Amino acid sequence: MVAKERVIEFPVPSWNIPFSIIPENAFCICYQSDVDGNGYGPYGFNTELAIALIAKRFKSVYRYSEENFQISPVENITAQGFYFSEISKALEFELSEYARNLKKN
Repeated sequence: MVAKERVIEFPVPSWNIPFSIIPENAFCICYQSDVDGNGYGPYGFNTELAIALIAKRFKSVYRYSEENFQISPVENITAQGFYFSEISKALEFELSEYARNLKKN
């Protein structure tokens, strides 16, 4: 039996954006593998095909860590979170302001 895998891409929900500087073309992306006839299967970018798709789709990938409030380049999407394919000075500033406000509260 051949495992079925699929990419699910959808717009970023407006209620779930902690930053105001989000590019117009921003989107959420999920990867599901071993999809059965009912559409169920595990999520995650952990298969060889998923890793290859991310590498082909994005020149670079950065993850914003809410643990240490840092933006870091990553090889692959390995955990739930905010990922960016490009970082602007305005976005860096807003992320630092976001972190500062979180620390205050």
